[in-house]
Order: sequence, then C-alpha cells, then structure tokens
Amino acid sequence: LREDGFTQVHASMGGTHESVEPLPPDSERGKVILIPIGHTEQHALHLSLNVDTVIIDAIAQGTVKRIPEGAYALPVMPYGVSTHRASFAATMNAGGRAFEDFWLAVIDTLVARGFGRFYFMSGHGGNMSFLVNIVKYAGERHRRIFCATSFLHTAGRLGSAALEKYRTSPIGGMGHACELETSF
Repeated sequence: LREDGFTQVHASMGGTHESVEPLPPDSERGKVILIPIGHTEQHALHLSLNVDTVIIDAIAQGTVKRIPEGAYALPVMPYGVSTHRASFAATMNAGGRAFEDFWLAVIDTLVARGFGRFYFMSGHGGNMSFLVNIVKYAGERHRRIFCATSFLHTAGRLGSAALEKYRTSPIGGMGHACELETSF
C-alpha cells in the first residue's frame, strides 16, 4: 500500500484488541486451522450488530485454549452473506460469489504454504450454504486436504443436550436474535 502512495495504513482484525497474526506461522502446520466467520447485521433492538462475530470468535478462541496442540484460529471475519436481511440498516452483505471466491483464495494460499486441515466455523446461518460450496470446491482443487464446516455450536450431541437442558422457548421458538443468540 505504501508503494501506491498511501501514507497511513490501518488494519482492523476484529475480535480482541490484542495483536493478531493474519496467517498462521509455519509452526502451526499439522493443526486444524479454524476459520471463524461471523456477520454484521441487525439483531433486533437488544443485541449488537456484531453478535454473530463475537459468538463465533469466542467459540474459536475457546477451542484453541482447550486443545492448543490441535487447533489454530485465524482472526474472525466480521462479514458474511445475508440474502434475507438486506433491507435492515447496517446489514453488510458480502454476496455469495464474492464470499466463496474470497475464502477459496484463502484456502489456496494456506495450502500453498503447507497447511492441509481446515474447519470453517460460522456464527451466521446465512453463510452456511456458501461454506458448503467452498468445502466442495476446495476438495476438488486440493485432493489431499481436509476441509469441513457445520453449525456445531447449536448441533451435534453436546449442542442438542444443552438446548434440551436450558431452553425455555417452545420448539420453533429459536431463530434470529432469539433466546439462544441472546444467551450466547
């Protein structure tokens, strides 16, 4: 950027205010690279615009603290795909094709540097179908890598048990800006 004449360059990495490396160091090869992706959108009147980002970043950081020998988290991305909330103020829709192309380029870069295990973590439901596509495309491009995604923090054996134990809303009562997101 400085070569192009920019005199002041600032980067916002989201999440904590600590110094964050944008790419994993070579010493992290062999670990699963966690890729937390949130979103910026309205969440009714009681939650902040970045709630999807804050939740998934906390889950990624908690995972690394729990299994530092097995996982490394990239900085959280605060933008995703929102095809259903575009009419609300401050919704930052990256668009499906741009989203997919961006994350495939990230995977390509990491694979070229010797990384081979990736896990896309989404804090926003609208990202999921696009993340599934990214996983498929990445698998076609790089036959020897492992790349996966799911909405694990609300699914699976542990997520289902926690929902059963703590939820107070009836079945069908959880969705956007609901009891679950507010509790997180």
